[in-house]
Amino acid sequence: MNKTYLDNRGKLFFPVKNQAFKQCTVSVNKQYVFRGIHINNFAKLVTCIQGKILDIVINFDKSADDYLVPKYYYLDPNTELFEILVPKGHGHAFLSLEPDSILVYHLEGEFIDNETSHIHYLDPFINIVFPPEINKSNIIVSEKDDIKHFVRPIDYIVFGPNGFLGSNIVSLLKLEDKNFITSSLRLHETSKIRDLFLLYKPKYVINCAGITGTPNIFWCDEHKTETIENNITYQLTMAAICKEYGIHLTIFGSGGIFNNEPGRIYLETDTGNNLSNFYGECRILLENIVKQYNNVLYLRINYPISSKPSNKNLLTKLISYKFIDNVELSITYVDNLFPILFKMIEQNESGICNFTNPGQIKLLDIINIYNEITKSQLNPIINPLDNYLTLVSDNIKNKRSFTRLQSDKLTNYNPLDIRIAIKECCEKYV
Repeated sequence: MNKTYLDNRGKLFFPVKNQAFKQCTVSVNKQYVFRGIHINNFAKLVTCIQGKILDIVINFDKSADDYLVPKYYYLDPNTELFEILVPKGHGHAFLSLEPDSILVYHLEGEFIDNETSHIHYLDPFINIVFPPEINKSNIIVSEKDDIKHFVRPIDYIVFGPNGFLGSNIVSLLKLEDKNFITSSLRLHETSKIRDLFLLYKPKYVINCAGITGTPNIFWCDEHKTETIENNITYQLTMAAICKEYGIHLTIFGSGGIFNNEPGRIYLETDTGNNLSNFYGECRILLENIVKQYNNVLYLRINYPISSKPSNKNLLTKLISYKFIDNVELSITYVDNLFPILFKMIEQNESGICNFTNPGQIKLLDIINIYNEITKSQLNPIINPLDNYLTLVSDNIKNKRSFTRLQSDKLTNYNPLDIRIAIKECCEKYV
C-alpha cells in the first residue's frame, strides 16, 4: 500500500506505486462466486475496492511448514485489511461475500491462461473451510474451475476410519505414503457417497464400517434391525455403487461364522455354518452374496491383534482377563496383514479371503509369550475346555466361534507365521 486517506467523505487510497507490476486486471463478482484455486509463477497484489471478499492463499512449497495450509483473509475496503500480496508460486482463491464485489489485481507478470495451474476448490488435501453461514450448494464456479484437478490423485477412500480396524488402516496408509482420504459418511447416505465418488474418482474403497456390537457381538441379538441395515443392506448397496463406478471394494467381514468342530480347519471356499448368534447369521448372508461381485475383496478377520492398545484388540483383552478358555484359533495380526492388504487391493484380488496369519495358537500360549517378553506374571484361570463357550471375562459365557482358518489367498504375500507374529506384536505393544 502506498498511501491511504480517510475522512468524513470516505477513503482514498493508492494501492500501488511499483514498476514491478506489469499488468492490472479488474474482477467484478456476483455474491457467492468462487474463483480459484489458481497458481501463477509471479506475485500479485489483490485489492478489494467494493463489497467483501474471503481471500484464500495457499503455500505450494513442499518444503514449507505451512505446505497446503489455507490462510484466510477477509478483505473489505471499509477496514484496514482490504488488500493482500499473493507470493509467487502460491495458490490464490476467493469467495465473493456480497453482490458486485470488485477486486483489482496488479500482476508482476503477464497473465497467460495456459500457464496458470488450477486446483479444484474441494481438494481434500487442502481442505478449504468455508464460513458456517455459507451453503456450498450456493457457490458459483466456472466450468474451468470445476475441472477435477487435485494436488494428488485420490487412490483410496476409507469408510469407518475411526474404529479399531479403520484407524489402523489409516495409520498404515499414511506410513506407506498412499494417496487416500477418509469419509465420515454413513453407509445409508448413498446419494452423498455417489457424489463423493464422482468428485474424487477413487480406484479403491476400503469399507471398515459396520456393527460388531458393544460390548460384544451378542448385542446384535437384541438389535437385529440395526444389524441388518449396517451389516447387510448398506454393505450390498456399497458393493453395487462401486461396481457401477468401476471401483475395487474391500469389505471387512468376520471369520467367526463357523461351528467349532474339533480338528477342522476351514477353507476360503467353505460356507459359514454357525447360526448361534445374529451377528454371524448376517455375516454369512452378506458374504454369500458379495462373493458374486468380481470387484469385491471380502476379508474374514478373526480375533484381530495389534501393537496398539484398544478394547477391540485381543491382546489388550487377554492381559486384562481373569478367566480364559484355552482354545486354539486363527488370528489376524493387523500390523503385518494390513500392509499386505494394500498389495492385494492393488493386484485387484477379489472373493473371500481368510485374512489370518498362517497357523493357529492357543490363548494361553499368547499369554505365555507376553509374559516372557514383558517379564510379567499373568496367570489367568483356565476354564474347563468347552468348544461352545465364549472367550470369557468375569465368567460371562455365550456361544461363540473359535475359528481355525486356512489362508490360501495370502500365501503369495508371505505373511508372518502366527507365533512369530504374536512375538513381534508383544514386543511392539510394550
